[in-house]
Amino acid sequence: MTITYYQNTIVARSLNGLGNYFNKLQKRFLFQFFIGLILTVINFYFVHINWNLPFEEFIGSTNIHIYTILMTTYSVYVIYDTYLCSLYKCYNEPYPKFLGVKIDN
Repeated sequence: MTITYYQNTIVARSLNGLGNYFNKLQKRFLFQFFIGLILTVINFYFVHINWNLPFEEFIGSTNIHIYTILMTTYSVYVIYDTYLCSLYKCYNEPYPKFLGVKIDN
């Protein structure tokens, strides 16, 4: 069985907030997982509608670049958020807000 690009990306999206699951922050993990999944579906949509274009036009497509940058920025933010939650848990302080929303205690 070979792993395709799509399977690899979906697994990477699902592992994105896994640290918060191990921190026992299940609501935050689900929130991060579903936002990442939505961004992945949108990115797949733009890749599929532009798939038949010549290579120069496919790479030059603004939508693909915007969503790839957005997904990368979101992934970095989730990693930083997981790091902060681990620190706050270690020092027994209330957890920070995620994207301005208080999700966990």
